[in-house]
Amino acid sequence: MNTKLEAKLILVLSRFLDQLIEWRLVGSFAVIFQ
Repeated sequence: MNTKLEAKLILVLSRFLDQLIEWRLVGSFAVIFQ
C-alpha cells in the first residue's frame, strides 16, 4: 500500500473527526445558551 496515500487518508479522517467534535461542542453550547 502507498504510504503517502495512507497518510493523506489518515489526515483527512482526523480532520473530519475534529470537525465533527467541534460541531457537536458548538451544538451543545447552542442548546445550553438558548
